[in-house]
Amino acid sequence: MSDLSYFTNKIKGFKSIYLAGGIQSASNPNSWRNSLAEFFEKNGVKVFNPVNDNAAIFNQSILGFKDDGTSITTDELQDIDELKEAILFRQTEWNDKKAIKDADVVFFYLDGRIGHGTMKEFDWAFDWKKSVIIVRTIPRRQLSHWNKWRRYFALVIDRNAIEFRSLTEAKQYFISELGFKE
Repeated sequence: MSDLSYFTNKIKGFKSIYLAGGIQSASNPNSWRNSLAEFFEKNGVKVFNPVNDNAAIFNQSILGFKDDGTSITTDELQDIDELKEAILFRQTEWNDKKAIKDADVVFFYLDGRIGHGTMKEFDWAFDWKKSVIIVRTIPRRQLSHWNKWRRYFALVIDRNAIEFRSLTEAKQYFISELGFKE
């Protein structure tokens, strides 16, 4: 049985997916997530989207306002209230960790915007032996050392991951191999 067939049989009938990828270093972290979320939801799959799922943590009423009435941004928060920043980011980490644990499949979009959070998501997916779908648009050498060698290839070698070069190619896999509707 080919690796693709093995992987397809393994995830057939999955009910939930987590969308992992850059957030803090992305100007529009939902740019790829929104279309994928709509695609999966139309096909009866529950989507864990950390951007939307954690939005309430970073709303303006929680971030606060400066003395002049202007909004505090997440970039400014460390200089204004380090403890609050640490608590908010810790809460997002807990949320993401639970969502990955609850998801049947983890979908990684690895582009130039990935950061520490994405690499942490990779660790959890690896540790919990999650089925992983990767769209990697950057050279593997741009991934962190730990992930590009041990985590990344261990997932592929163990047939817990498949990789695509574009979102279009990945969506086509779901349509042709798993019978999803466009």
